[in-house]
Amino acid sequence: MKAEQMNDEIAWGGSGLPHKLADAVRQHKATVALIVALVAVIVVLSANRSESRPASAGPIRVVNENSISFSVTGAVGGEVDVRYLQAGRASNTIWMTVIVIGLSRGLDYMVTAGSCTGGAPQVFAISSGLPDPATDVLVLPVDNVPGSQATVSWIRIATASGVPLGGVRGQFWAPHRETPIAPEGSACS
Repeated sequence: MKAEQMNDEIAWGGSGLPHKLADAVRQHKATVALIVALVAVIVVLSANRSESRPASAGPIRVVNENSISFSVTGAVGGEVDVRYLQAGRASNTIWMTVIVIGLSRGLDYMVTAGSCTGGAPQVFAISSGLPDPATDVLVLPVDNVPGSQATVSWIRIATASGVPLGGVRGQFWAPHRETPIAPEGSACS
């Protein structure tokens, strides 16, 4: 019996299992080393992640709320409920709920939202879904769009296949500071 096996026998009380385990570890040293290294990396990353989280960013507060009505081709109408939120001292973010009544059943619809940057549309959020089959009401959340009082934001609705149905753009912060977007119109002009 080899010295290593004798040490294993003494340590494990003479059962044959430790020999097999010890032999397997010796034969697969590289694999065992890799597993140990991966576990160590995971432990270190987990510890660093929890340490690097900031303390509470502060309370979330509603800075402003507004509702905007707009026309949607093939529907009774649409409305966007807009909330400007702020967490602590972070910049504002816009959380919107798009509600459209009277769309065709069985079709997927898509809402895109963004802002106008240098006159060009920049997409920040996309949401899609089906109207409720009992009420024909489509309700889609559009969350976490950056915005401020001066931001020109926009919302567009289309079928999931890309047929535009309309939208609205403007400074959603204040009531009556918006302009309808025709189905084929640009989000920012």
